[in-house]
Amino acid sequence: MMRRTRRSARRASRAGASAGVGRPRAGFTLIEVLVAFAVVAVMLLALLEGSTRALRSIERAGVHARLLAEAENRLAEVGALISLRPGRIDGRTAAGDEWEIDIEPWGSVPGIDPDALAGQGFVLYRVRLLVRAADGAEESLESVRMAAVAP
Repeated sequence: MMRRTRRSARRASRAGASAGVGRPRAGFTLIEVLVAFAVVAVMLLALLEGSTRALRSIERAGVHARLLAEAENRLAEVGALISLRPGRIDGRTAAGDEWEIDIEPWGSVPGIDPDALAGQGFVLYRVRLLVRAADGAEESLESVRMAAVAP
């Protein structure tokens, strides 16, 4: 029978430690690292998709804000730069957006007698304005304007 010395016990202990026998391993396996990368990739894709949608929404809001500002400007011109008489007027803005203004007499307004108004020398007009962008986005406004009856 062979007797073990302290030296041989230490050597055996070191040999077992280097082979990973009897001691828990430190670190991650390749599969665990790949799964972690896959989870991170999915999360990044979801974040990218959300960011893309947010940017598209901001762009659409900008287009609608531009169209609304143009519609308000054109509506302010009705009666000042654009004659207040029945008909349709259209044109293009510097940005390439199309606009249309429809002006028509508004005969029936709740609470207002059109004959009494005409007797005082005034007539009401309904003004409808539409501004359309090249991509199909639209903004429309409606207003009522009062004008003196033409002699």
